[in-house]
Amino acid sequence: TVRFSDVKPILGVTPAYVVDFLALSGDDADGIPRIVTPSMARKLITSRGHVRDWIDRDLRVDERVRQKLADNHDQLALNLELVDLSESAVGAPPPPLLEGWGDLDAVRDAGDRASVGYLTSDDVGDEFQTLRRWGEETRAQLEDMLH
Repeated sequence: TVRFSDVKPILGVTPAYVVDFLALSGDDADGIPRIVTPSMARKLITSRGHVRDWIDRDLRVDERVRQKLADNHDQLALNLELVDLSESAVGAPPPPLLEGWGDLDAVRDAGDRASVGYLTSDDVGDEFQTLRRWGEETRAQLEDMLH
């Protein structure tokens, strides 16, 4: 279990930017390919904020980084879907993902496109019960922190 206070020392970003960090730097455990190095991911997040706010813009960054982002635009968008299976990633509401966020068919579609087998399994709904609970707890804690 990782606490909120552990996230920044571990990843170098605050909990609000974990999705962006993983979408950029990849996640081998979940089969999400790397777009840029973790250090570059942190620099982009620090200077530009959430990926969704700039993914469709031509950034004024080092030419090699700009080209890498341009060449991997579609993969980065897919990475965001895979890392953040929330309402903004799968186009909900409605309908909710397993009584939480998004659409289970959209989750399976993202899994098919990225060849992430566990997202396409028949029991993905049962497996997501724990993830959904953690997500709900995390969102509640973030709301409490913001208010």
